[in-house]
Amino acid sequence: MKKLLLILLCLPMLFSCGEFDKKNEISSKNDERIKKRENTYQVLKIIKDKSAFNDSYKFIGKIEDIAAKEDSLAYAKGFKSFCINVRVNEMMREKVGNLYSEIKSFKLLKNNIDITNDIEFSNKKDVHDKIINYVFQSVPELLNKTKTTLKIESINRNRVFFNEENVKQFKTLYKELLVFKDSPDFHSIGFSTDGIYYQWLKATKELSSISGLLFIEYGFVTGDLTMLGLSYLDSKGDETEYTTELNKSIKSF
Repeated sequence: MKKLLLILLCLPMLFSCGEFDKKNEISSKNDERIKKRENTYQVLKIIKDKSAFNDSYKFIGKIEDIAAKEDSLAYAKGFKSFCINVRVNEMMREKVGNLYSEIKSFKLLKNNIDITNDIEFSNKKDVHDKIINYVFQSVPELLNKTKTTLKIESINRNRVFFNEENVKQFKTLYKELLVFKDSPDFHSIGFSTDGIYYQWLKATKELSSISGLLFIEYGFVTGDLTMLGLSYLDSKGDETEYTTELNKSIKSF
């Protein structure tokens, strides 16, 4: 009798647990369906990084992953993220004075391809204004101080300048490789982490991560510079069919 009562008391709990598990399973499946309908994008934040020792600076990039159903929504999300960073920069400036790093522009990437300038809105300016007002609604006094940074003309100009800086860096790294590729020291220690050539390898990988397809119209990508260095290490600086063809492509731009 006692066993029967215990079973009867436990039955509602068992049914409720089963119902809870079923709801969780349905919710999880719905989440998966939503994710499948969304595309994956990357927002490349373009940051002006000043030296702490002199007036020199360089442009660097930081990647943020986002998801959206279509390109225009992804652009809006990317622009909102950019505006939030601008607001944070200005708040920090008020607290500490000069900033060594501040965001200047952004790019929207899809499948590692820059689609920022391919996206068109019938009301693009209205979209920008609404996002800016939303982001700065709690700190309207900062909006006047950031108007120049938030102007589309300024964002576009810094986006182009970022490309130019990366081209300069690529050329510098390429020239450095042509100098040390025949060095016996390079043939001996290669790109070992405790060697002098490791920083070159690290720089090429970092450049590739932020502007991998910058030279694709010339028949090569930024990451090919890393492969060229590894090829010269393998051949002890001698030219091979691969290095000869790649050098022709690099020298063509």
